[in-house]
Parts: sequence; structure tokens; C-alpha cells
Amino acid sequence: MLSPEASGILGRSRSRNLRRSLLGAIDKPTEDSRDVCQVSIQLSSIDAEETLLSADAQKAASWTLEALELREKYFRHNRNEPEKTTSSSAPDPWAPVTAESNKSTSKHSFTFKLNPEKAFYYVYDENHKIIHDELPGFQEYEKDYARVFEICNSGPMLTLSYTRLKILEYLFSFYILLNSQREDEASGKDDPKDFLTVAKVDTHIHGAAAMTAKHLLEFIKEKVTNCGSDVVSYEKVEGQPDKRPVTLTELIHRLDLKIDEFSLEALDVRADYNQTFNRFDIFNSKYSPFGLNELRNVFLKTENEMNGRYFAELIKEVMKRQEEEKYCMTEWRLSIYGRKKNEWDDLAKWIVMHKVYSDSNRWMIQIPRLYTVYKKSGSIKNFGEMLDNIFVPLFEVSENPESHPELHQFLRQVTAFDSVDDESRLEHKIGSGLFNFPLPKDWTSDDNPPYAYYIFYMWANICTLNKLRIARNLHPFDFRPHSGESGDWDHLAASFLLARGVNHGINLAKNNCIQYLYYLAQIGIAVSPLSNNALFLDYDRNPFPKFFLRGLNVSLSTDDPLQFHFTSQPLIEEYAIARQQWNLSGIDLSEIARNSVMQSGYEHYFKEKWLGPKYHADSWVEANDITFTNIPTMRACAREENYRKELEFLNQTKNGVVKDRLGRSESAKERVSEKYIAAKFSDARHKLHHYSTEVISSGPQIKQALELRKKYSESRHYSHHSPQFTPSEDTQKPTLEVIALEKGIYHVYLQSRGLCQYDQQ
Repeated sequence: MLSPEASGILGRSRSRNLRRSLLGAIDKPTEDSRDVCQVSIQLSSIDAEETLLSADAQKAASWTLEALELREKYFRHNRNEPEKTTSSSAPDPWAPVTAESNKSTSKHSFTFKLNPEKAFYYVYDENHKIIHDELPGFQEYEKDYARVFEICNSGPMLTLSYTRLKILEYLFSFYILLNSQREDEASGKDDPKDFLTVAKVDTHIHGAAAMTAKHLLEFIKEKVTNCGSDVVSYEKVEGQPDKRPVTLTELIHRLDLKIDEFSLEALDVRADYNQTFNRFDIFNSKYSPFGLNELRNVFLKTENEMNGRYFAELIKEVMKRQEEEKYCMTEWRLSIYGRKKNEWDDLAKWIVMHKVYSDSNRWMIQIPRLYTVYKKSGSIKNFGEMLDNIFVPLFEVSENPESHPELHQFLRQVTAFDSVDDESRLEHKIGSGLFNFPLPKDWTSDDNPPYAYYIFYMWANICTLNKLRIARNLHPFDFRPHSGESGDWDHLAASFLLARGVNHGINLAKNNCIQYLYYLAQIGIAVSPLSNNALFLDYDRNPFPKFFLRGLNVSLSTDDPLQFHFTSQPLIEEYAIARQQWNLSGIDLSEIARNSVMQSGYEHYFKEKWLGPKYHADSWVEANDITFTNIPTMRACAREENYRKELEFLNQTKNGVVKDRLGRSESAKERVSEKYIAAKFSDARHKLHHYSTEVISSGPQIKQALELRKKYSESRHYSHHSPQFTPSEDTQKPTLEVIALEKGIYHVYLQSRGLCQYDQQ
């Protein structure tokens, strides 16, 4: 059995009774839930009994629970429950930082210090006591990672996970087959919402590509036409001490661009399948308008000679359009590179100076894994310095907001951290025992650290930072890295242990074991099918529809509208194409949209507004409010019941009695036995299923059609089942066949008389 602490693997969006299920305390469904979820309950109960067959199944169930315990070992250090305040308004992001407001955050003082053995920061109170639990070190993490990798490659686990995922897929498909009409009726009758009017959050989108190509082109045209005299850069002039200003008109002329020749094709920012597929390097160049880094620096950067004014104006235009749409929110990413410590203050200054804020957006911070570039350029001396540049300013502002007032204001809008870069690059694999990984301060090689190494030290510092922020009454941060976009699936094993959610995750399709673990842990997965289609995976091969059917916690996201989308509503475009391509219903899209809100880092005030006052309730059914989400109660119950039964199955299999393999004769007897042949669920399904009016009215029609068929099929003149004529000994054998046409039908008559002379002629 799992330890009591293991209940937390379900995260903040899943119910307490399901956590109890994982511990073996299975809550039986109520009569009401049985009535709503009759098909799901009945089908789940069939296979839970039949799959307790072998020692392999018992091993695999035990290993599955072991892997979930390993995730809990790490995840419990960063389980950030949503802040359930009673505030009736959105938080004020521009509230000034004063000495009085600083004192109100906490009555205690805290300090932080780098732990030399574990190489991440610890937080201490005024009595020099650590305020957080002891976190695992990298070596321990490496062993646990290797164990998860071993479990996911074991034969019994591969068999079990494949079988269970198929069962989950078929169960939900069968549920949809029998209940889709009832869902539509419930949605139309009880629900004032539809898919377009439910809240949805684009949880994976990069700020520098948040606009569409058409919007960027129009913005550049407008600036060149009306703001040509704006100074966009400065250049050195030989023999003069001061730099000479360069206007936008002058820059455009130098680049040999003519405004009347501006077009989307010339802008060259869209990801062309023939150019970018499996070419991440070419894709990155698509961030430069007209293929020119000079224009990227002017229009899409926060740090330039204009203090990022054009980029701020462009972003605020996108924000305004989003606010007009009302139901589409975003979590745009901005980059912190770790080259220098003042990056945070520079970024915060840009946000505060230009008042870049909207209720329709929250910020995420992405950390590109570009250590090797900065090391070779001499910007940093080792990987530990890069980590210091990223996290020391955050510890300082959390300890004392007055030390970085603008950064403190900016962080009110930041929800999570991300780790980004090309995952297909070759790297050293942790856990293989072939390479000894040094501490970050000793990583002085020009080689890039592996993915799992990067995200461990990010996770560890985020965990202790969050403990400091919670102690200071400040909101904590999630960790949701890019994982499983390309390359091997082993990155997903590292994220399984450390992350609350991942972006992309399509490589889960490469290993059923890790996919099954992501289902059981309900880790959020923000999939971007249009992005995948242009870079790594054709749209029709995308595993998203299977993930959804099986019950993984998936949402849709855009990644980079600048490169992949055409319309002014890129998130709606993503949903619309998915619906057409994969035959998703409006209720399916609404369920995906609700997942996106729950995966996001939006404050409790907004989630309550978008999902209903009980969105954080223990039960999935109770948490779902159809008047907010457009999801019928029966859908929520079906999902919950399938999940509960899966946890029940694992506990029963782990602790159950293993059956010996039957011999050939015993197996044959078993197959023909009444128990084996019986359709156990048919009676229950008929009793429990509430048929619609159409289904009931079709019953007599089907019966009439079968009777008509019987009328003709039982005719002795037609059916091969009719008795054959067998002459007796006294009966003279027929000697002549006479064919006659009557009423348009040829009849054959058998005559016993002999042929007459006329017949012989």
C-alpha cells in the first residue's frame, strides 16, 4: 500500500476520495452515481475481476504503485494548493511596494543560503532553522529516475499498461456510443453555455509569437508609415564620441525594404512544413521578420534602444483583442536566460514601464537550455553561475520586496516556470552509470547539461523558493516544462517525477508505461497539434485523440500563432481544426477547455468565476457545474468512475491471489463453461440504461423489420432450412420436371408419369 503522503500525487485538481482509492480505501459509488454512470461502472467491473490472472500482472501493479510513490516523494515538496480567498475582485498587479505593505506580508524574517552539498538554496528562519522539508539530492534523484526508467521498460509493465490503456479507451468509446445523445440533451436543456462561451486558457504560448503574421505585418506597416522618425537604434561614427541615432525609415532603407512590397510571403515568419520539419534551427529563424535580426530586435524584443516600446505596444494590441473575445485567456512566456543577474530587473522594468497587463493573460518564465552558448561566449564560467543568475534575484525579492520593487510587481502576474529548447539534441543520459555528473559549480565544460540535470536543479530551487514565498504570504510558482516534443521519451520520465504539467508530451505515445503513469498521476499535458505538424509529427498521427479517450489530463494550446495560425483567434482555430479532424463534439471541446483552466496558474478568483464556486471540490462530479463548463454530470461521473476503478484494480491486483496458468484441457473446459460465455453486463445495462425517445420509438420498427424478414426466410420454397422432400418406397420417382410461369414467377413441378410419344418427339 502507498503511504498516507502518497495521496497527493493527484494534485490540486483531483478529489480526496480518489486519493483514498489509491491508498486502498475504495469509496463505493452511490445509487445516484450508479444511475448516471451505469455503462462506465458496469464495464469497469467486468475487467477488474477477470484481469487478476498472473504473477506478471501482480508485479506490474506493484511496480506501478511504486512509480507513483516515487513521484509523490518529489511532488509533495511543490504541491501548491490554490489560494481560496473570498476576494470579490481581481488582484491589483500595480499595488505599490511600501515598507508597511512589506511588513504585512509576514511578521518573521527569513534568509536563504546555498547548500554546498546539494547545490541548491535552502531557506532559514530567524532561528536559523530550515523552514522546509529536506529535499532529495541529485544522486538520489538519479537513482529514482533510473528506477522509473527500468519500470517503464519491463516486460510485465509493458503488457499491463498496453492492456489497461486499451480498456480505458474502449470503455470511454462505449460510453460515448451509448450516451452521446443524452449528453446533448442535457447540454441543451440544463446548460446556458456552449463551447464558444466557456473559459479556455492557452497554457502554452510564447510571447514573442503571440500575434499572428497578419497582425505583425500590419503593425510594421503602420509604424513605417506613421512613425518613420522614431529612433530605433544608435550606431558608432568614426571620429565622434557620441553614437548617431538611426530612425526607423533609415533602417528600412538600409535593409533594402519597400513598404509597397510588404506581404505575408515576404515577411517569412510562417513555419513551412517543407523547410522546418525536423529542423528546429530553421524554425528559430522564423522569429525574425523578413529574415532580418535587426527587425526582430526592434519589434519583438524587450531590451533595445527603445526600451522595448514597439513590442509592448504590439502585445497590448493582442491583449485588447483577447479581452474583446472574453472567453480565451493565455499564459504567455517571456525568457530569462541566466547570462546576468539584472535580467529580472530589466524585464520587470519593461512590464511596469509600459503597463503591460491584462486579466486575460498571465506570464510564465521560460529558461532556454542554452548554457553551452553562454559558456562559449564567456558570459558565464559554470552552470552554477547560470543558476545563481536565475534564482538569486527571486530569493532576494521574496525575502524583501523593497529590494526589487518592480520585480515584485511583475511577479504578481507570473504563474509558472518552463524549460525550453530542442529536445532532439544528443546528450548524456543520467541514470546509466556511464557518466559522473558534477555539481553545478563544477560543471565548467562547454557541453550542455542533460535535460534531466537541468530540470532537477530548476525544480529544487523552485521548491525552496516557494516555501519562502508562502511563508511571506506570496503566491508560489508551478513548474511546467517542455517535455516529450521530440527525441527520446526519457525526458518524460524526468518530468513525471518533478513537474506539475508538461507542454507537448506527444512522445508519451512511444511508451505505454509512461503514458499509463501520466494518466494515473493526472499530470497536465498541453498539446499543440498544429505546431507538432509543422515540426515533428504529422497531424493525422498525433496521439491527442487517444490521450483524450483514455482519460489523460490533456488540453489544446497554440505554441506560436505567429508561425502556425492564420486567424485572429488562434486558440479557437486550434480547437476547430481538432474538432473537424478528430470528430470531437462540443462537449468534448468543453472538457478539454476545462482541463486547460485547471492546468493554468490563474488565481482562485478567476477559476471560481469561470468554472463555478465548487470547482475545487473533492468529487469530480461535485466540482463540475454544467452551467459554467457545458459538461454534463454524467460525463464527469464516467471519467471519475473509470479512474476510481483503475486505482481499485491496481490495489486488488497487487494484493490479490495469483491464479496459476491453466493447462490445455482445463483451458478448454473454462472456455466453454457457462460462466465464461455469459454476458455479465447485458442485463444490468438494459435495467440501468435510460433510453431516449428516439431509441424507444425505433424498437417496434426494428421488431417489425425482423418479422418481415422471418416471413420470407421461413418459406419452405426459399429457405435452405426448410425440410426436404424424401420419397417413400411406394412413391414413384419423378421422371419429368415441368416448368410453368405463373404470376411472373417460374415454378417447377415434378411429374411421376412417363413420357408420352409426343414428349419423346
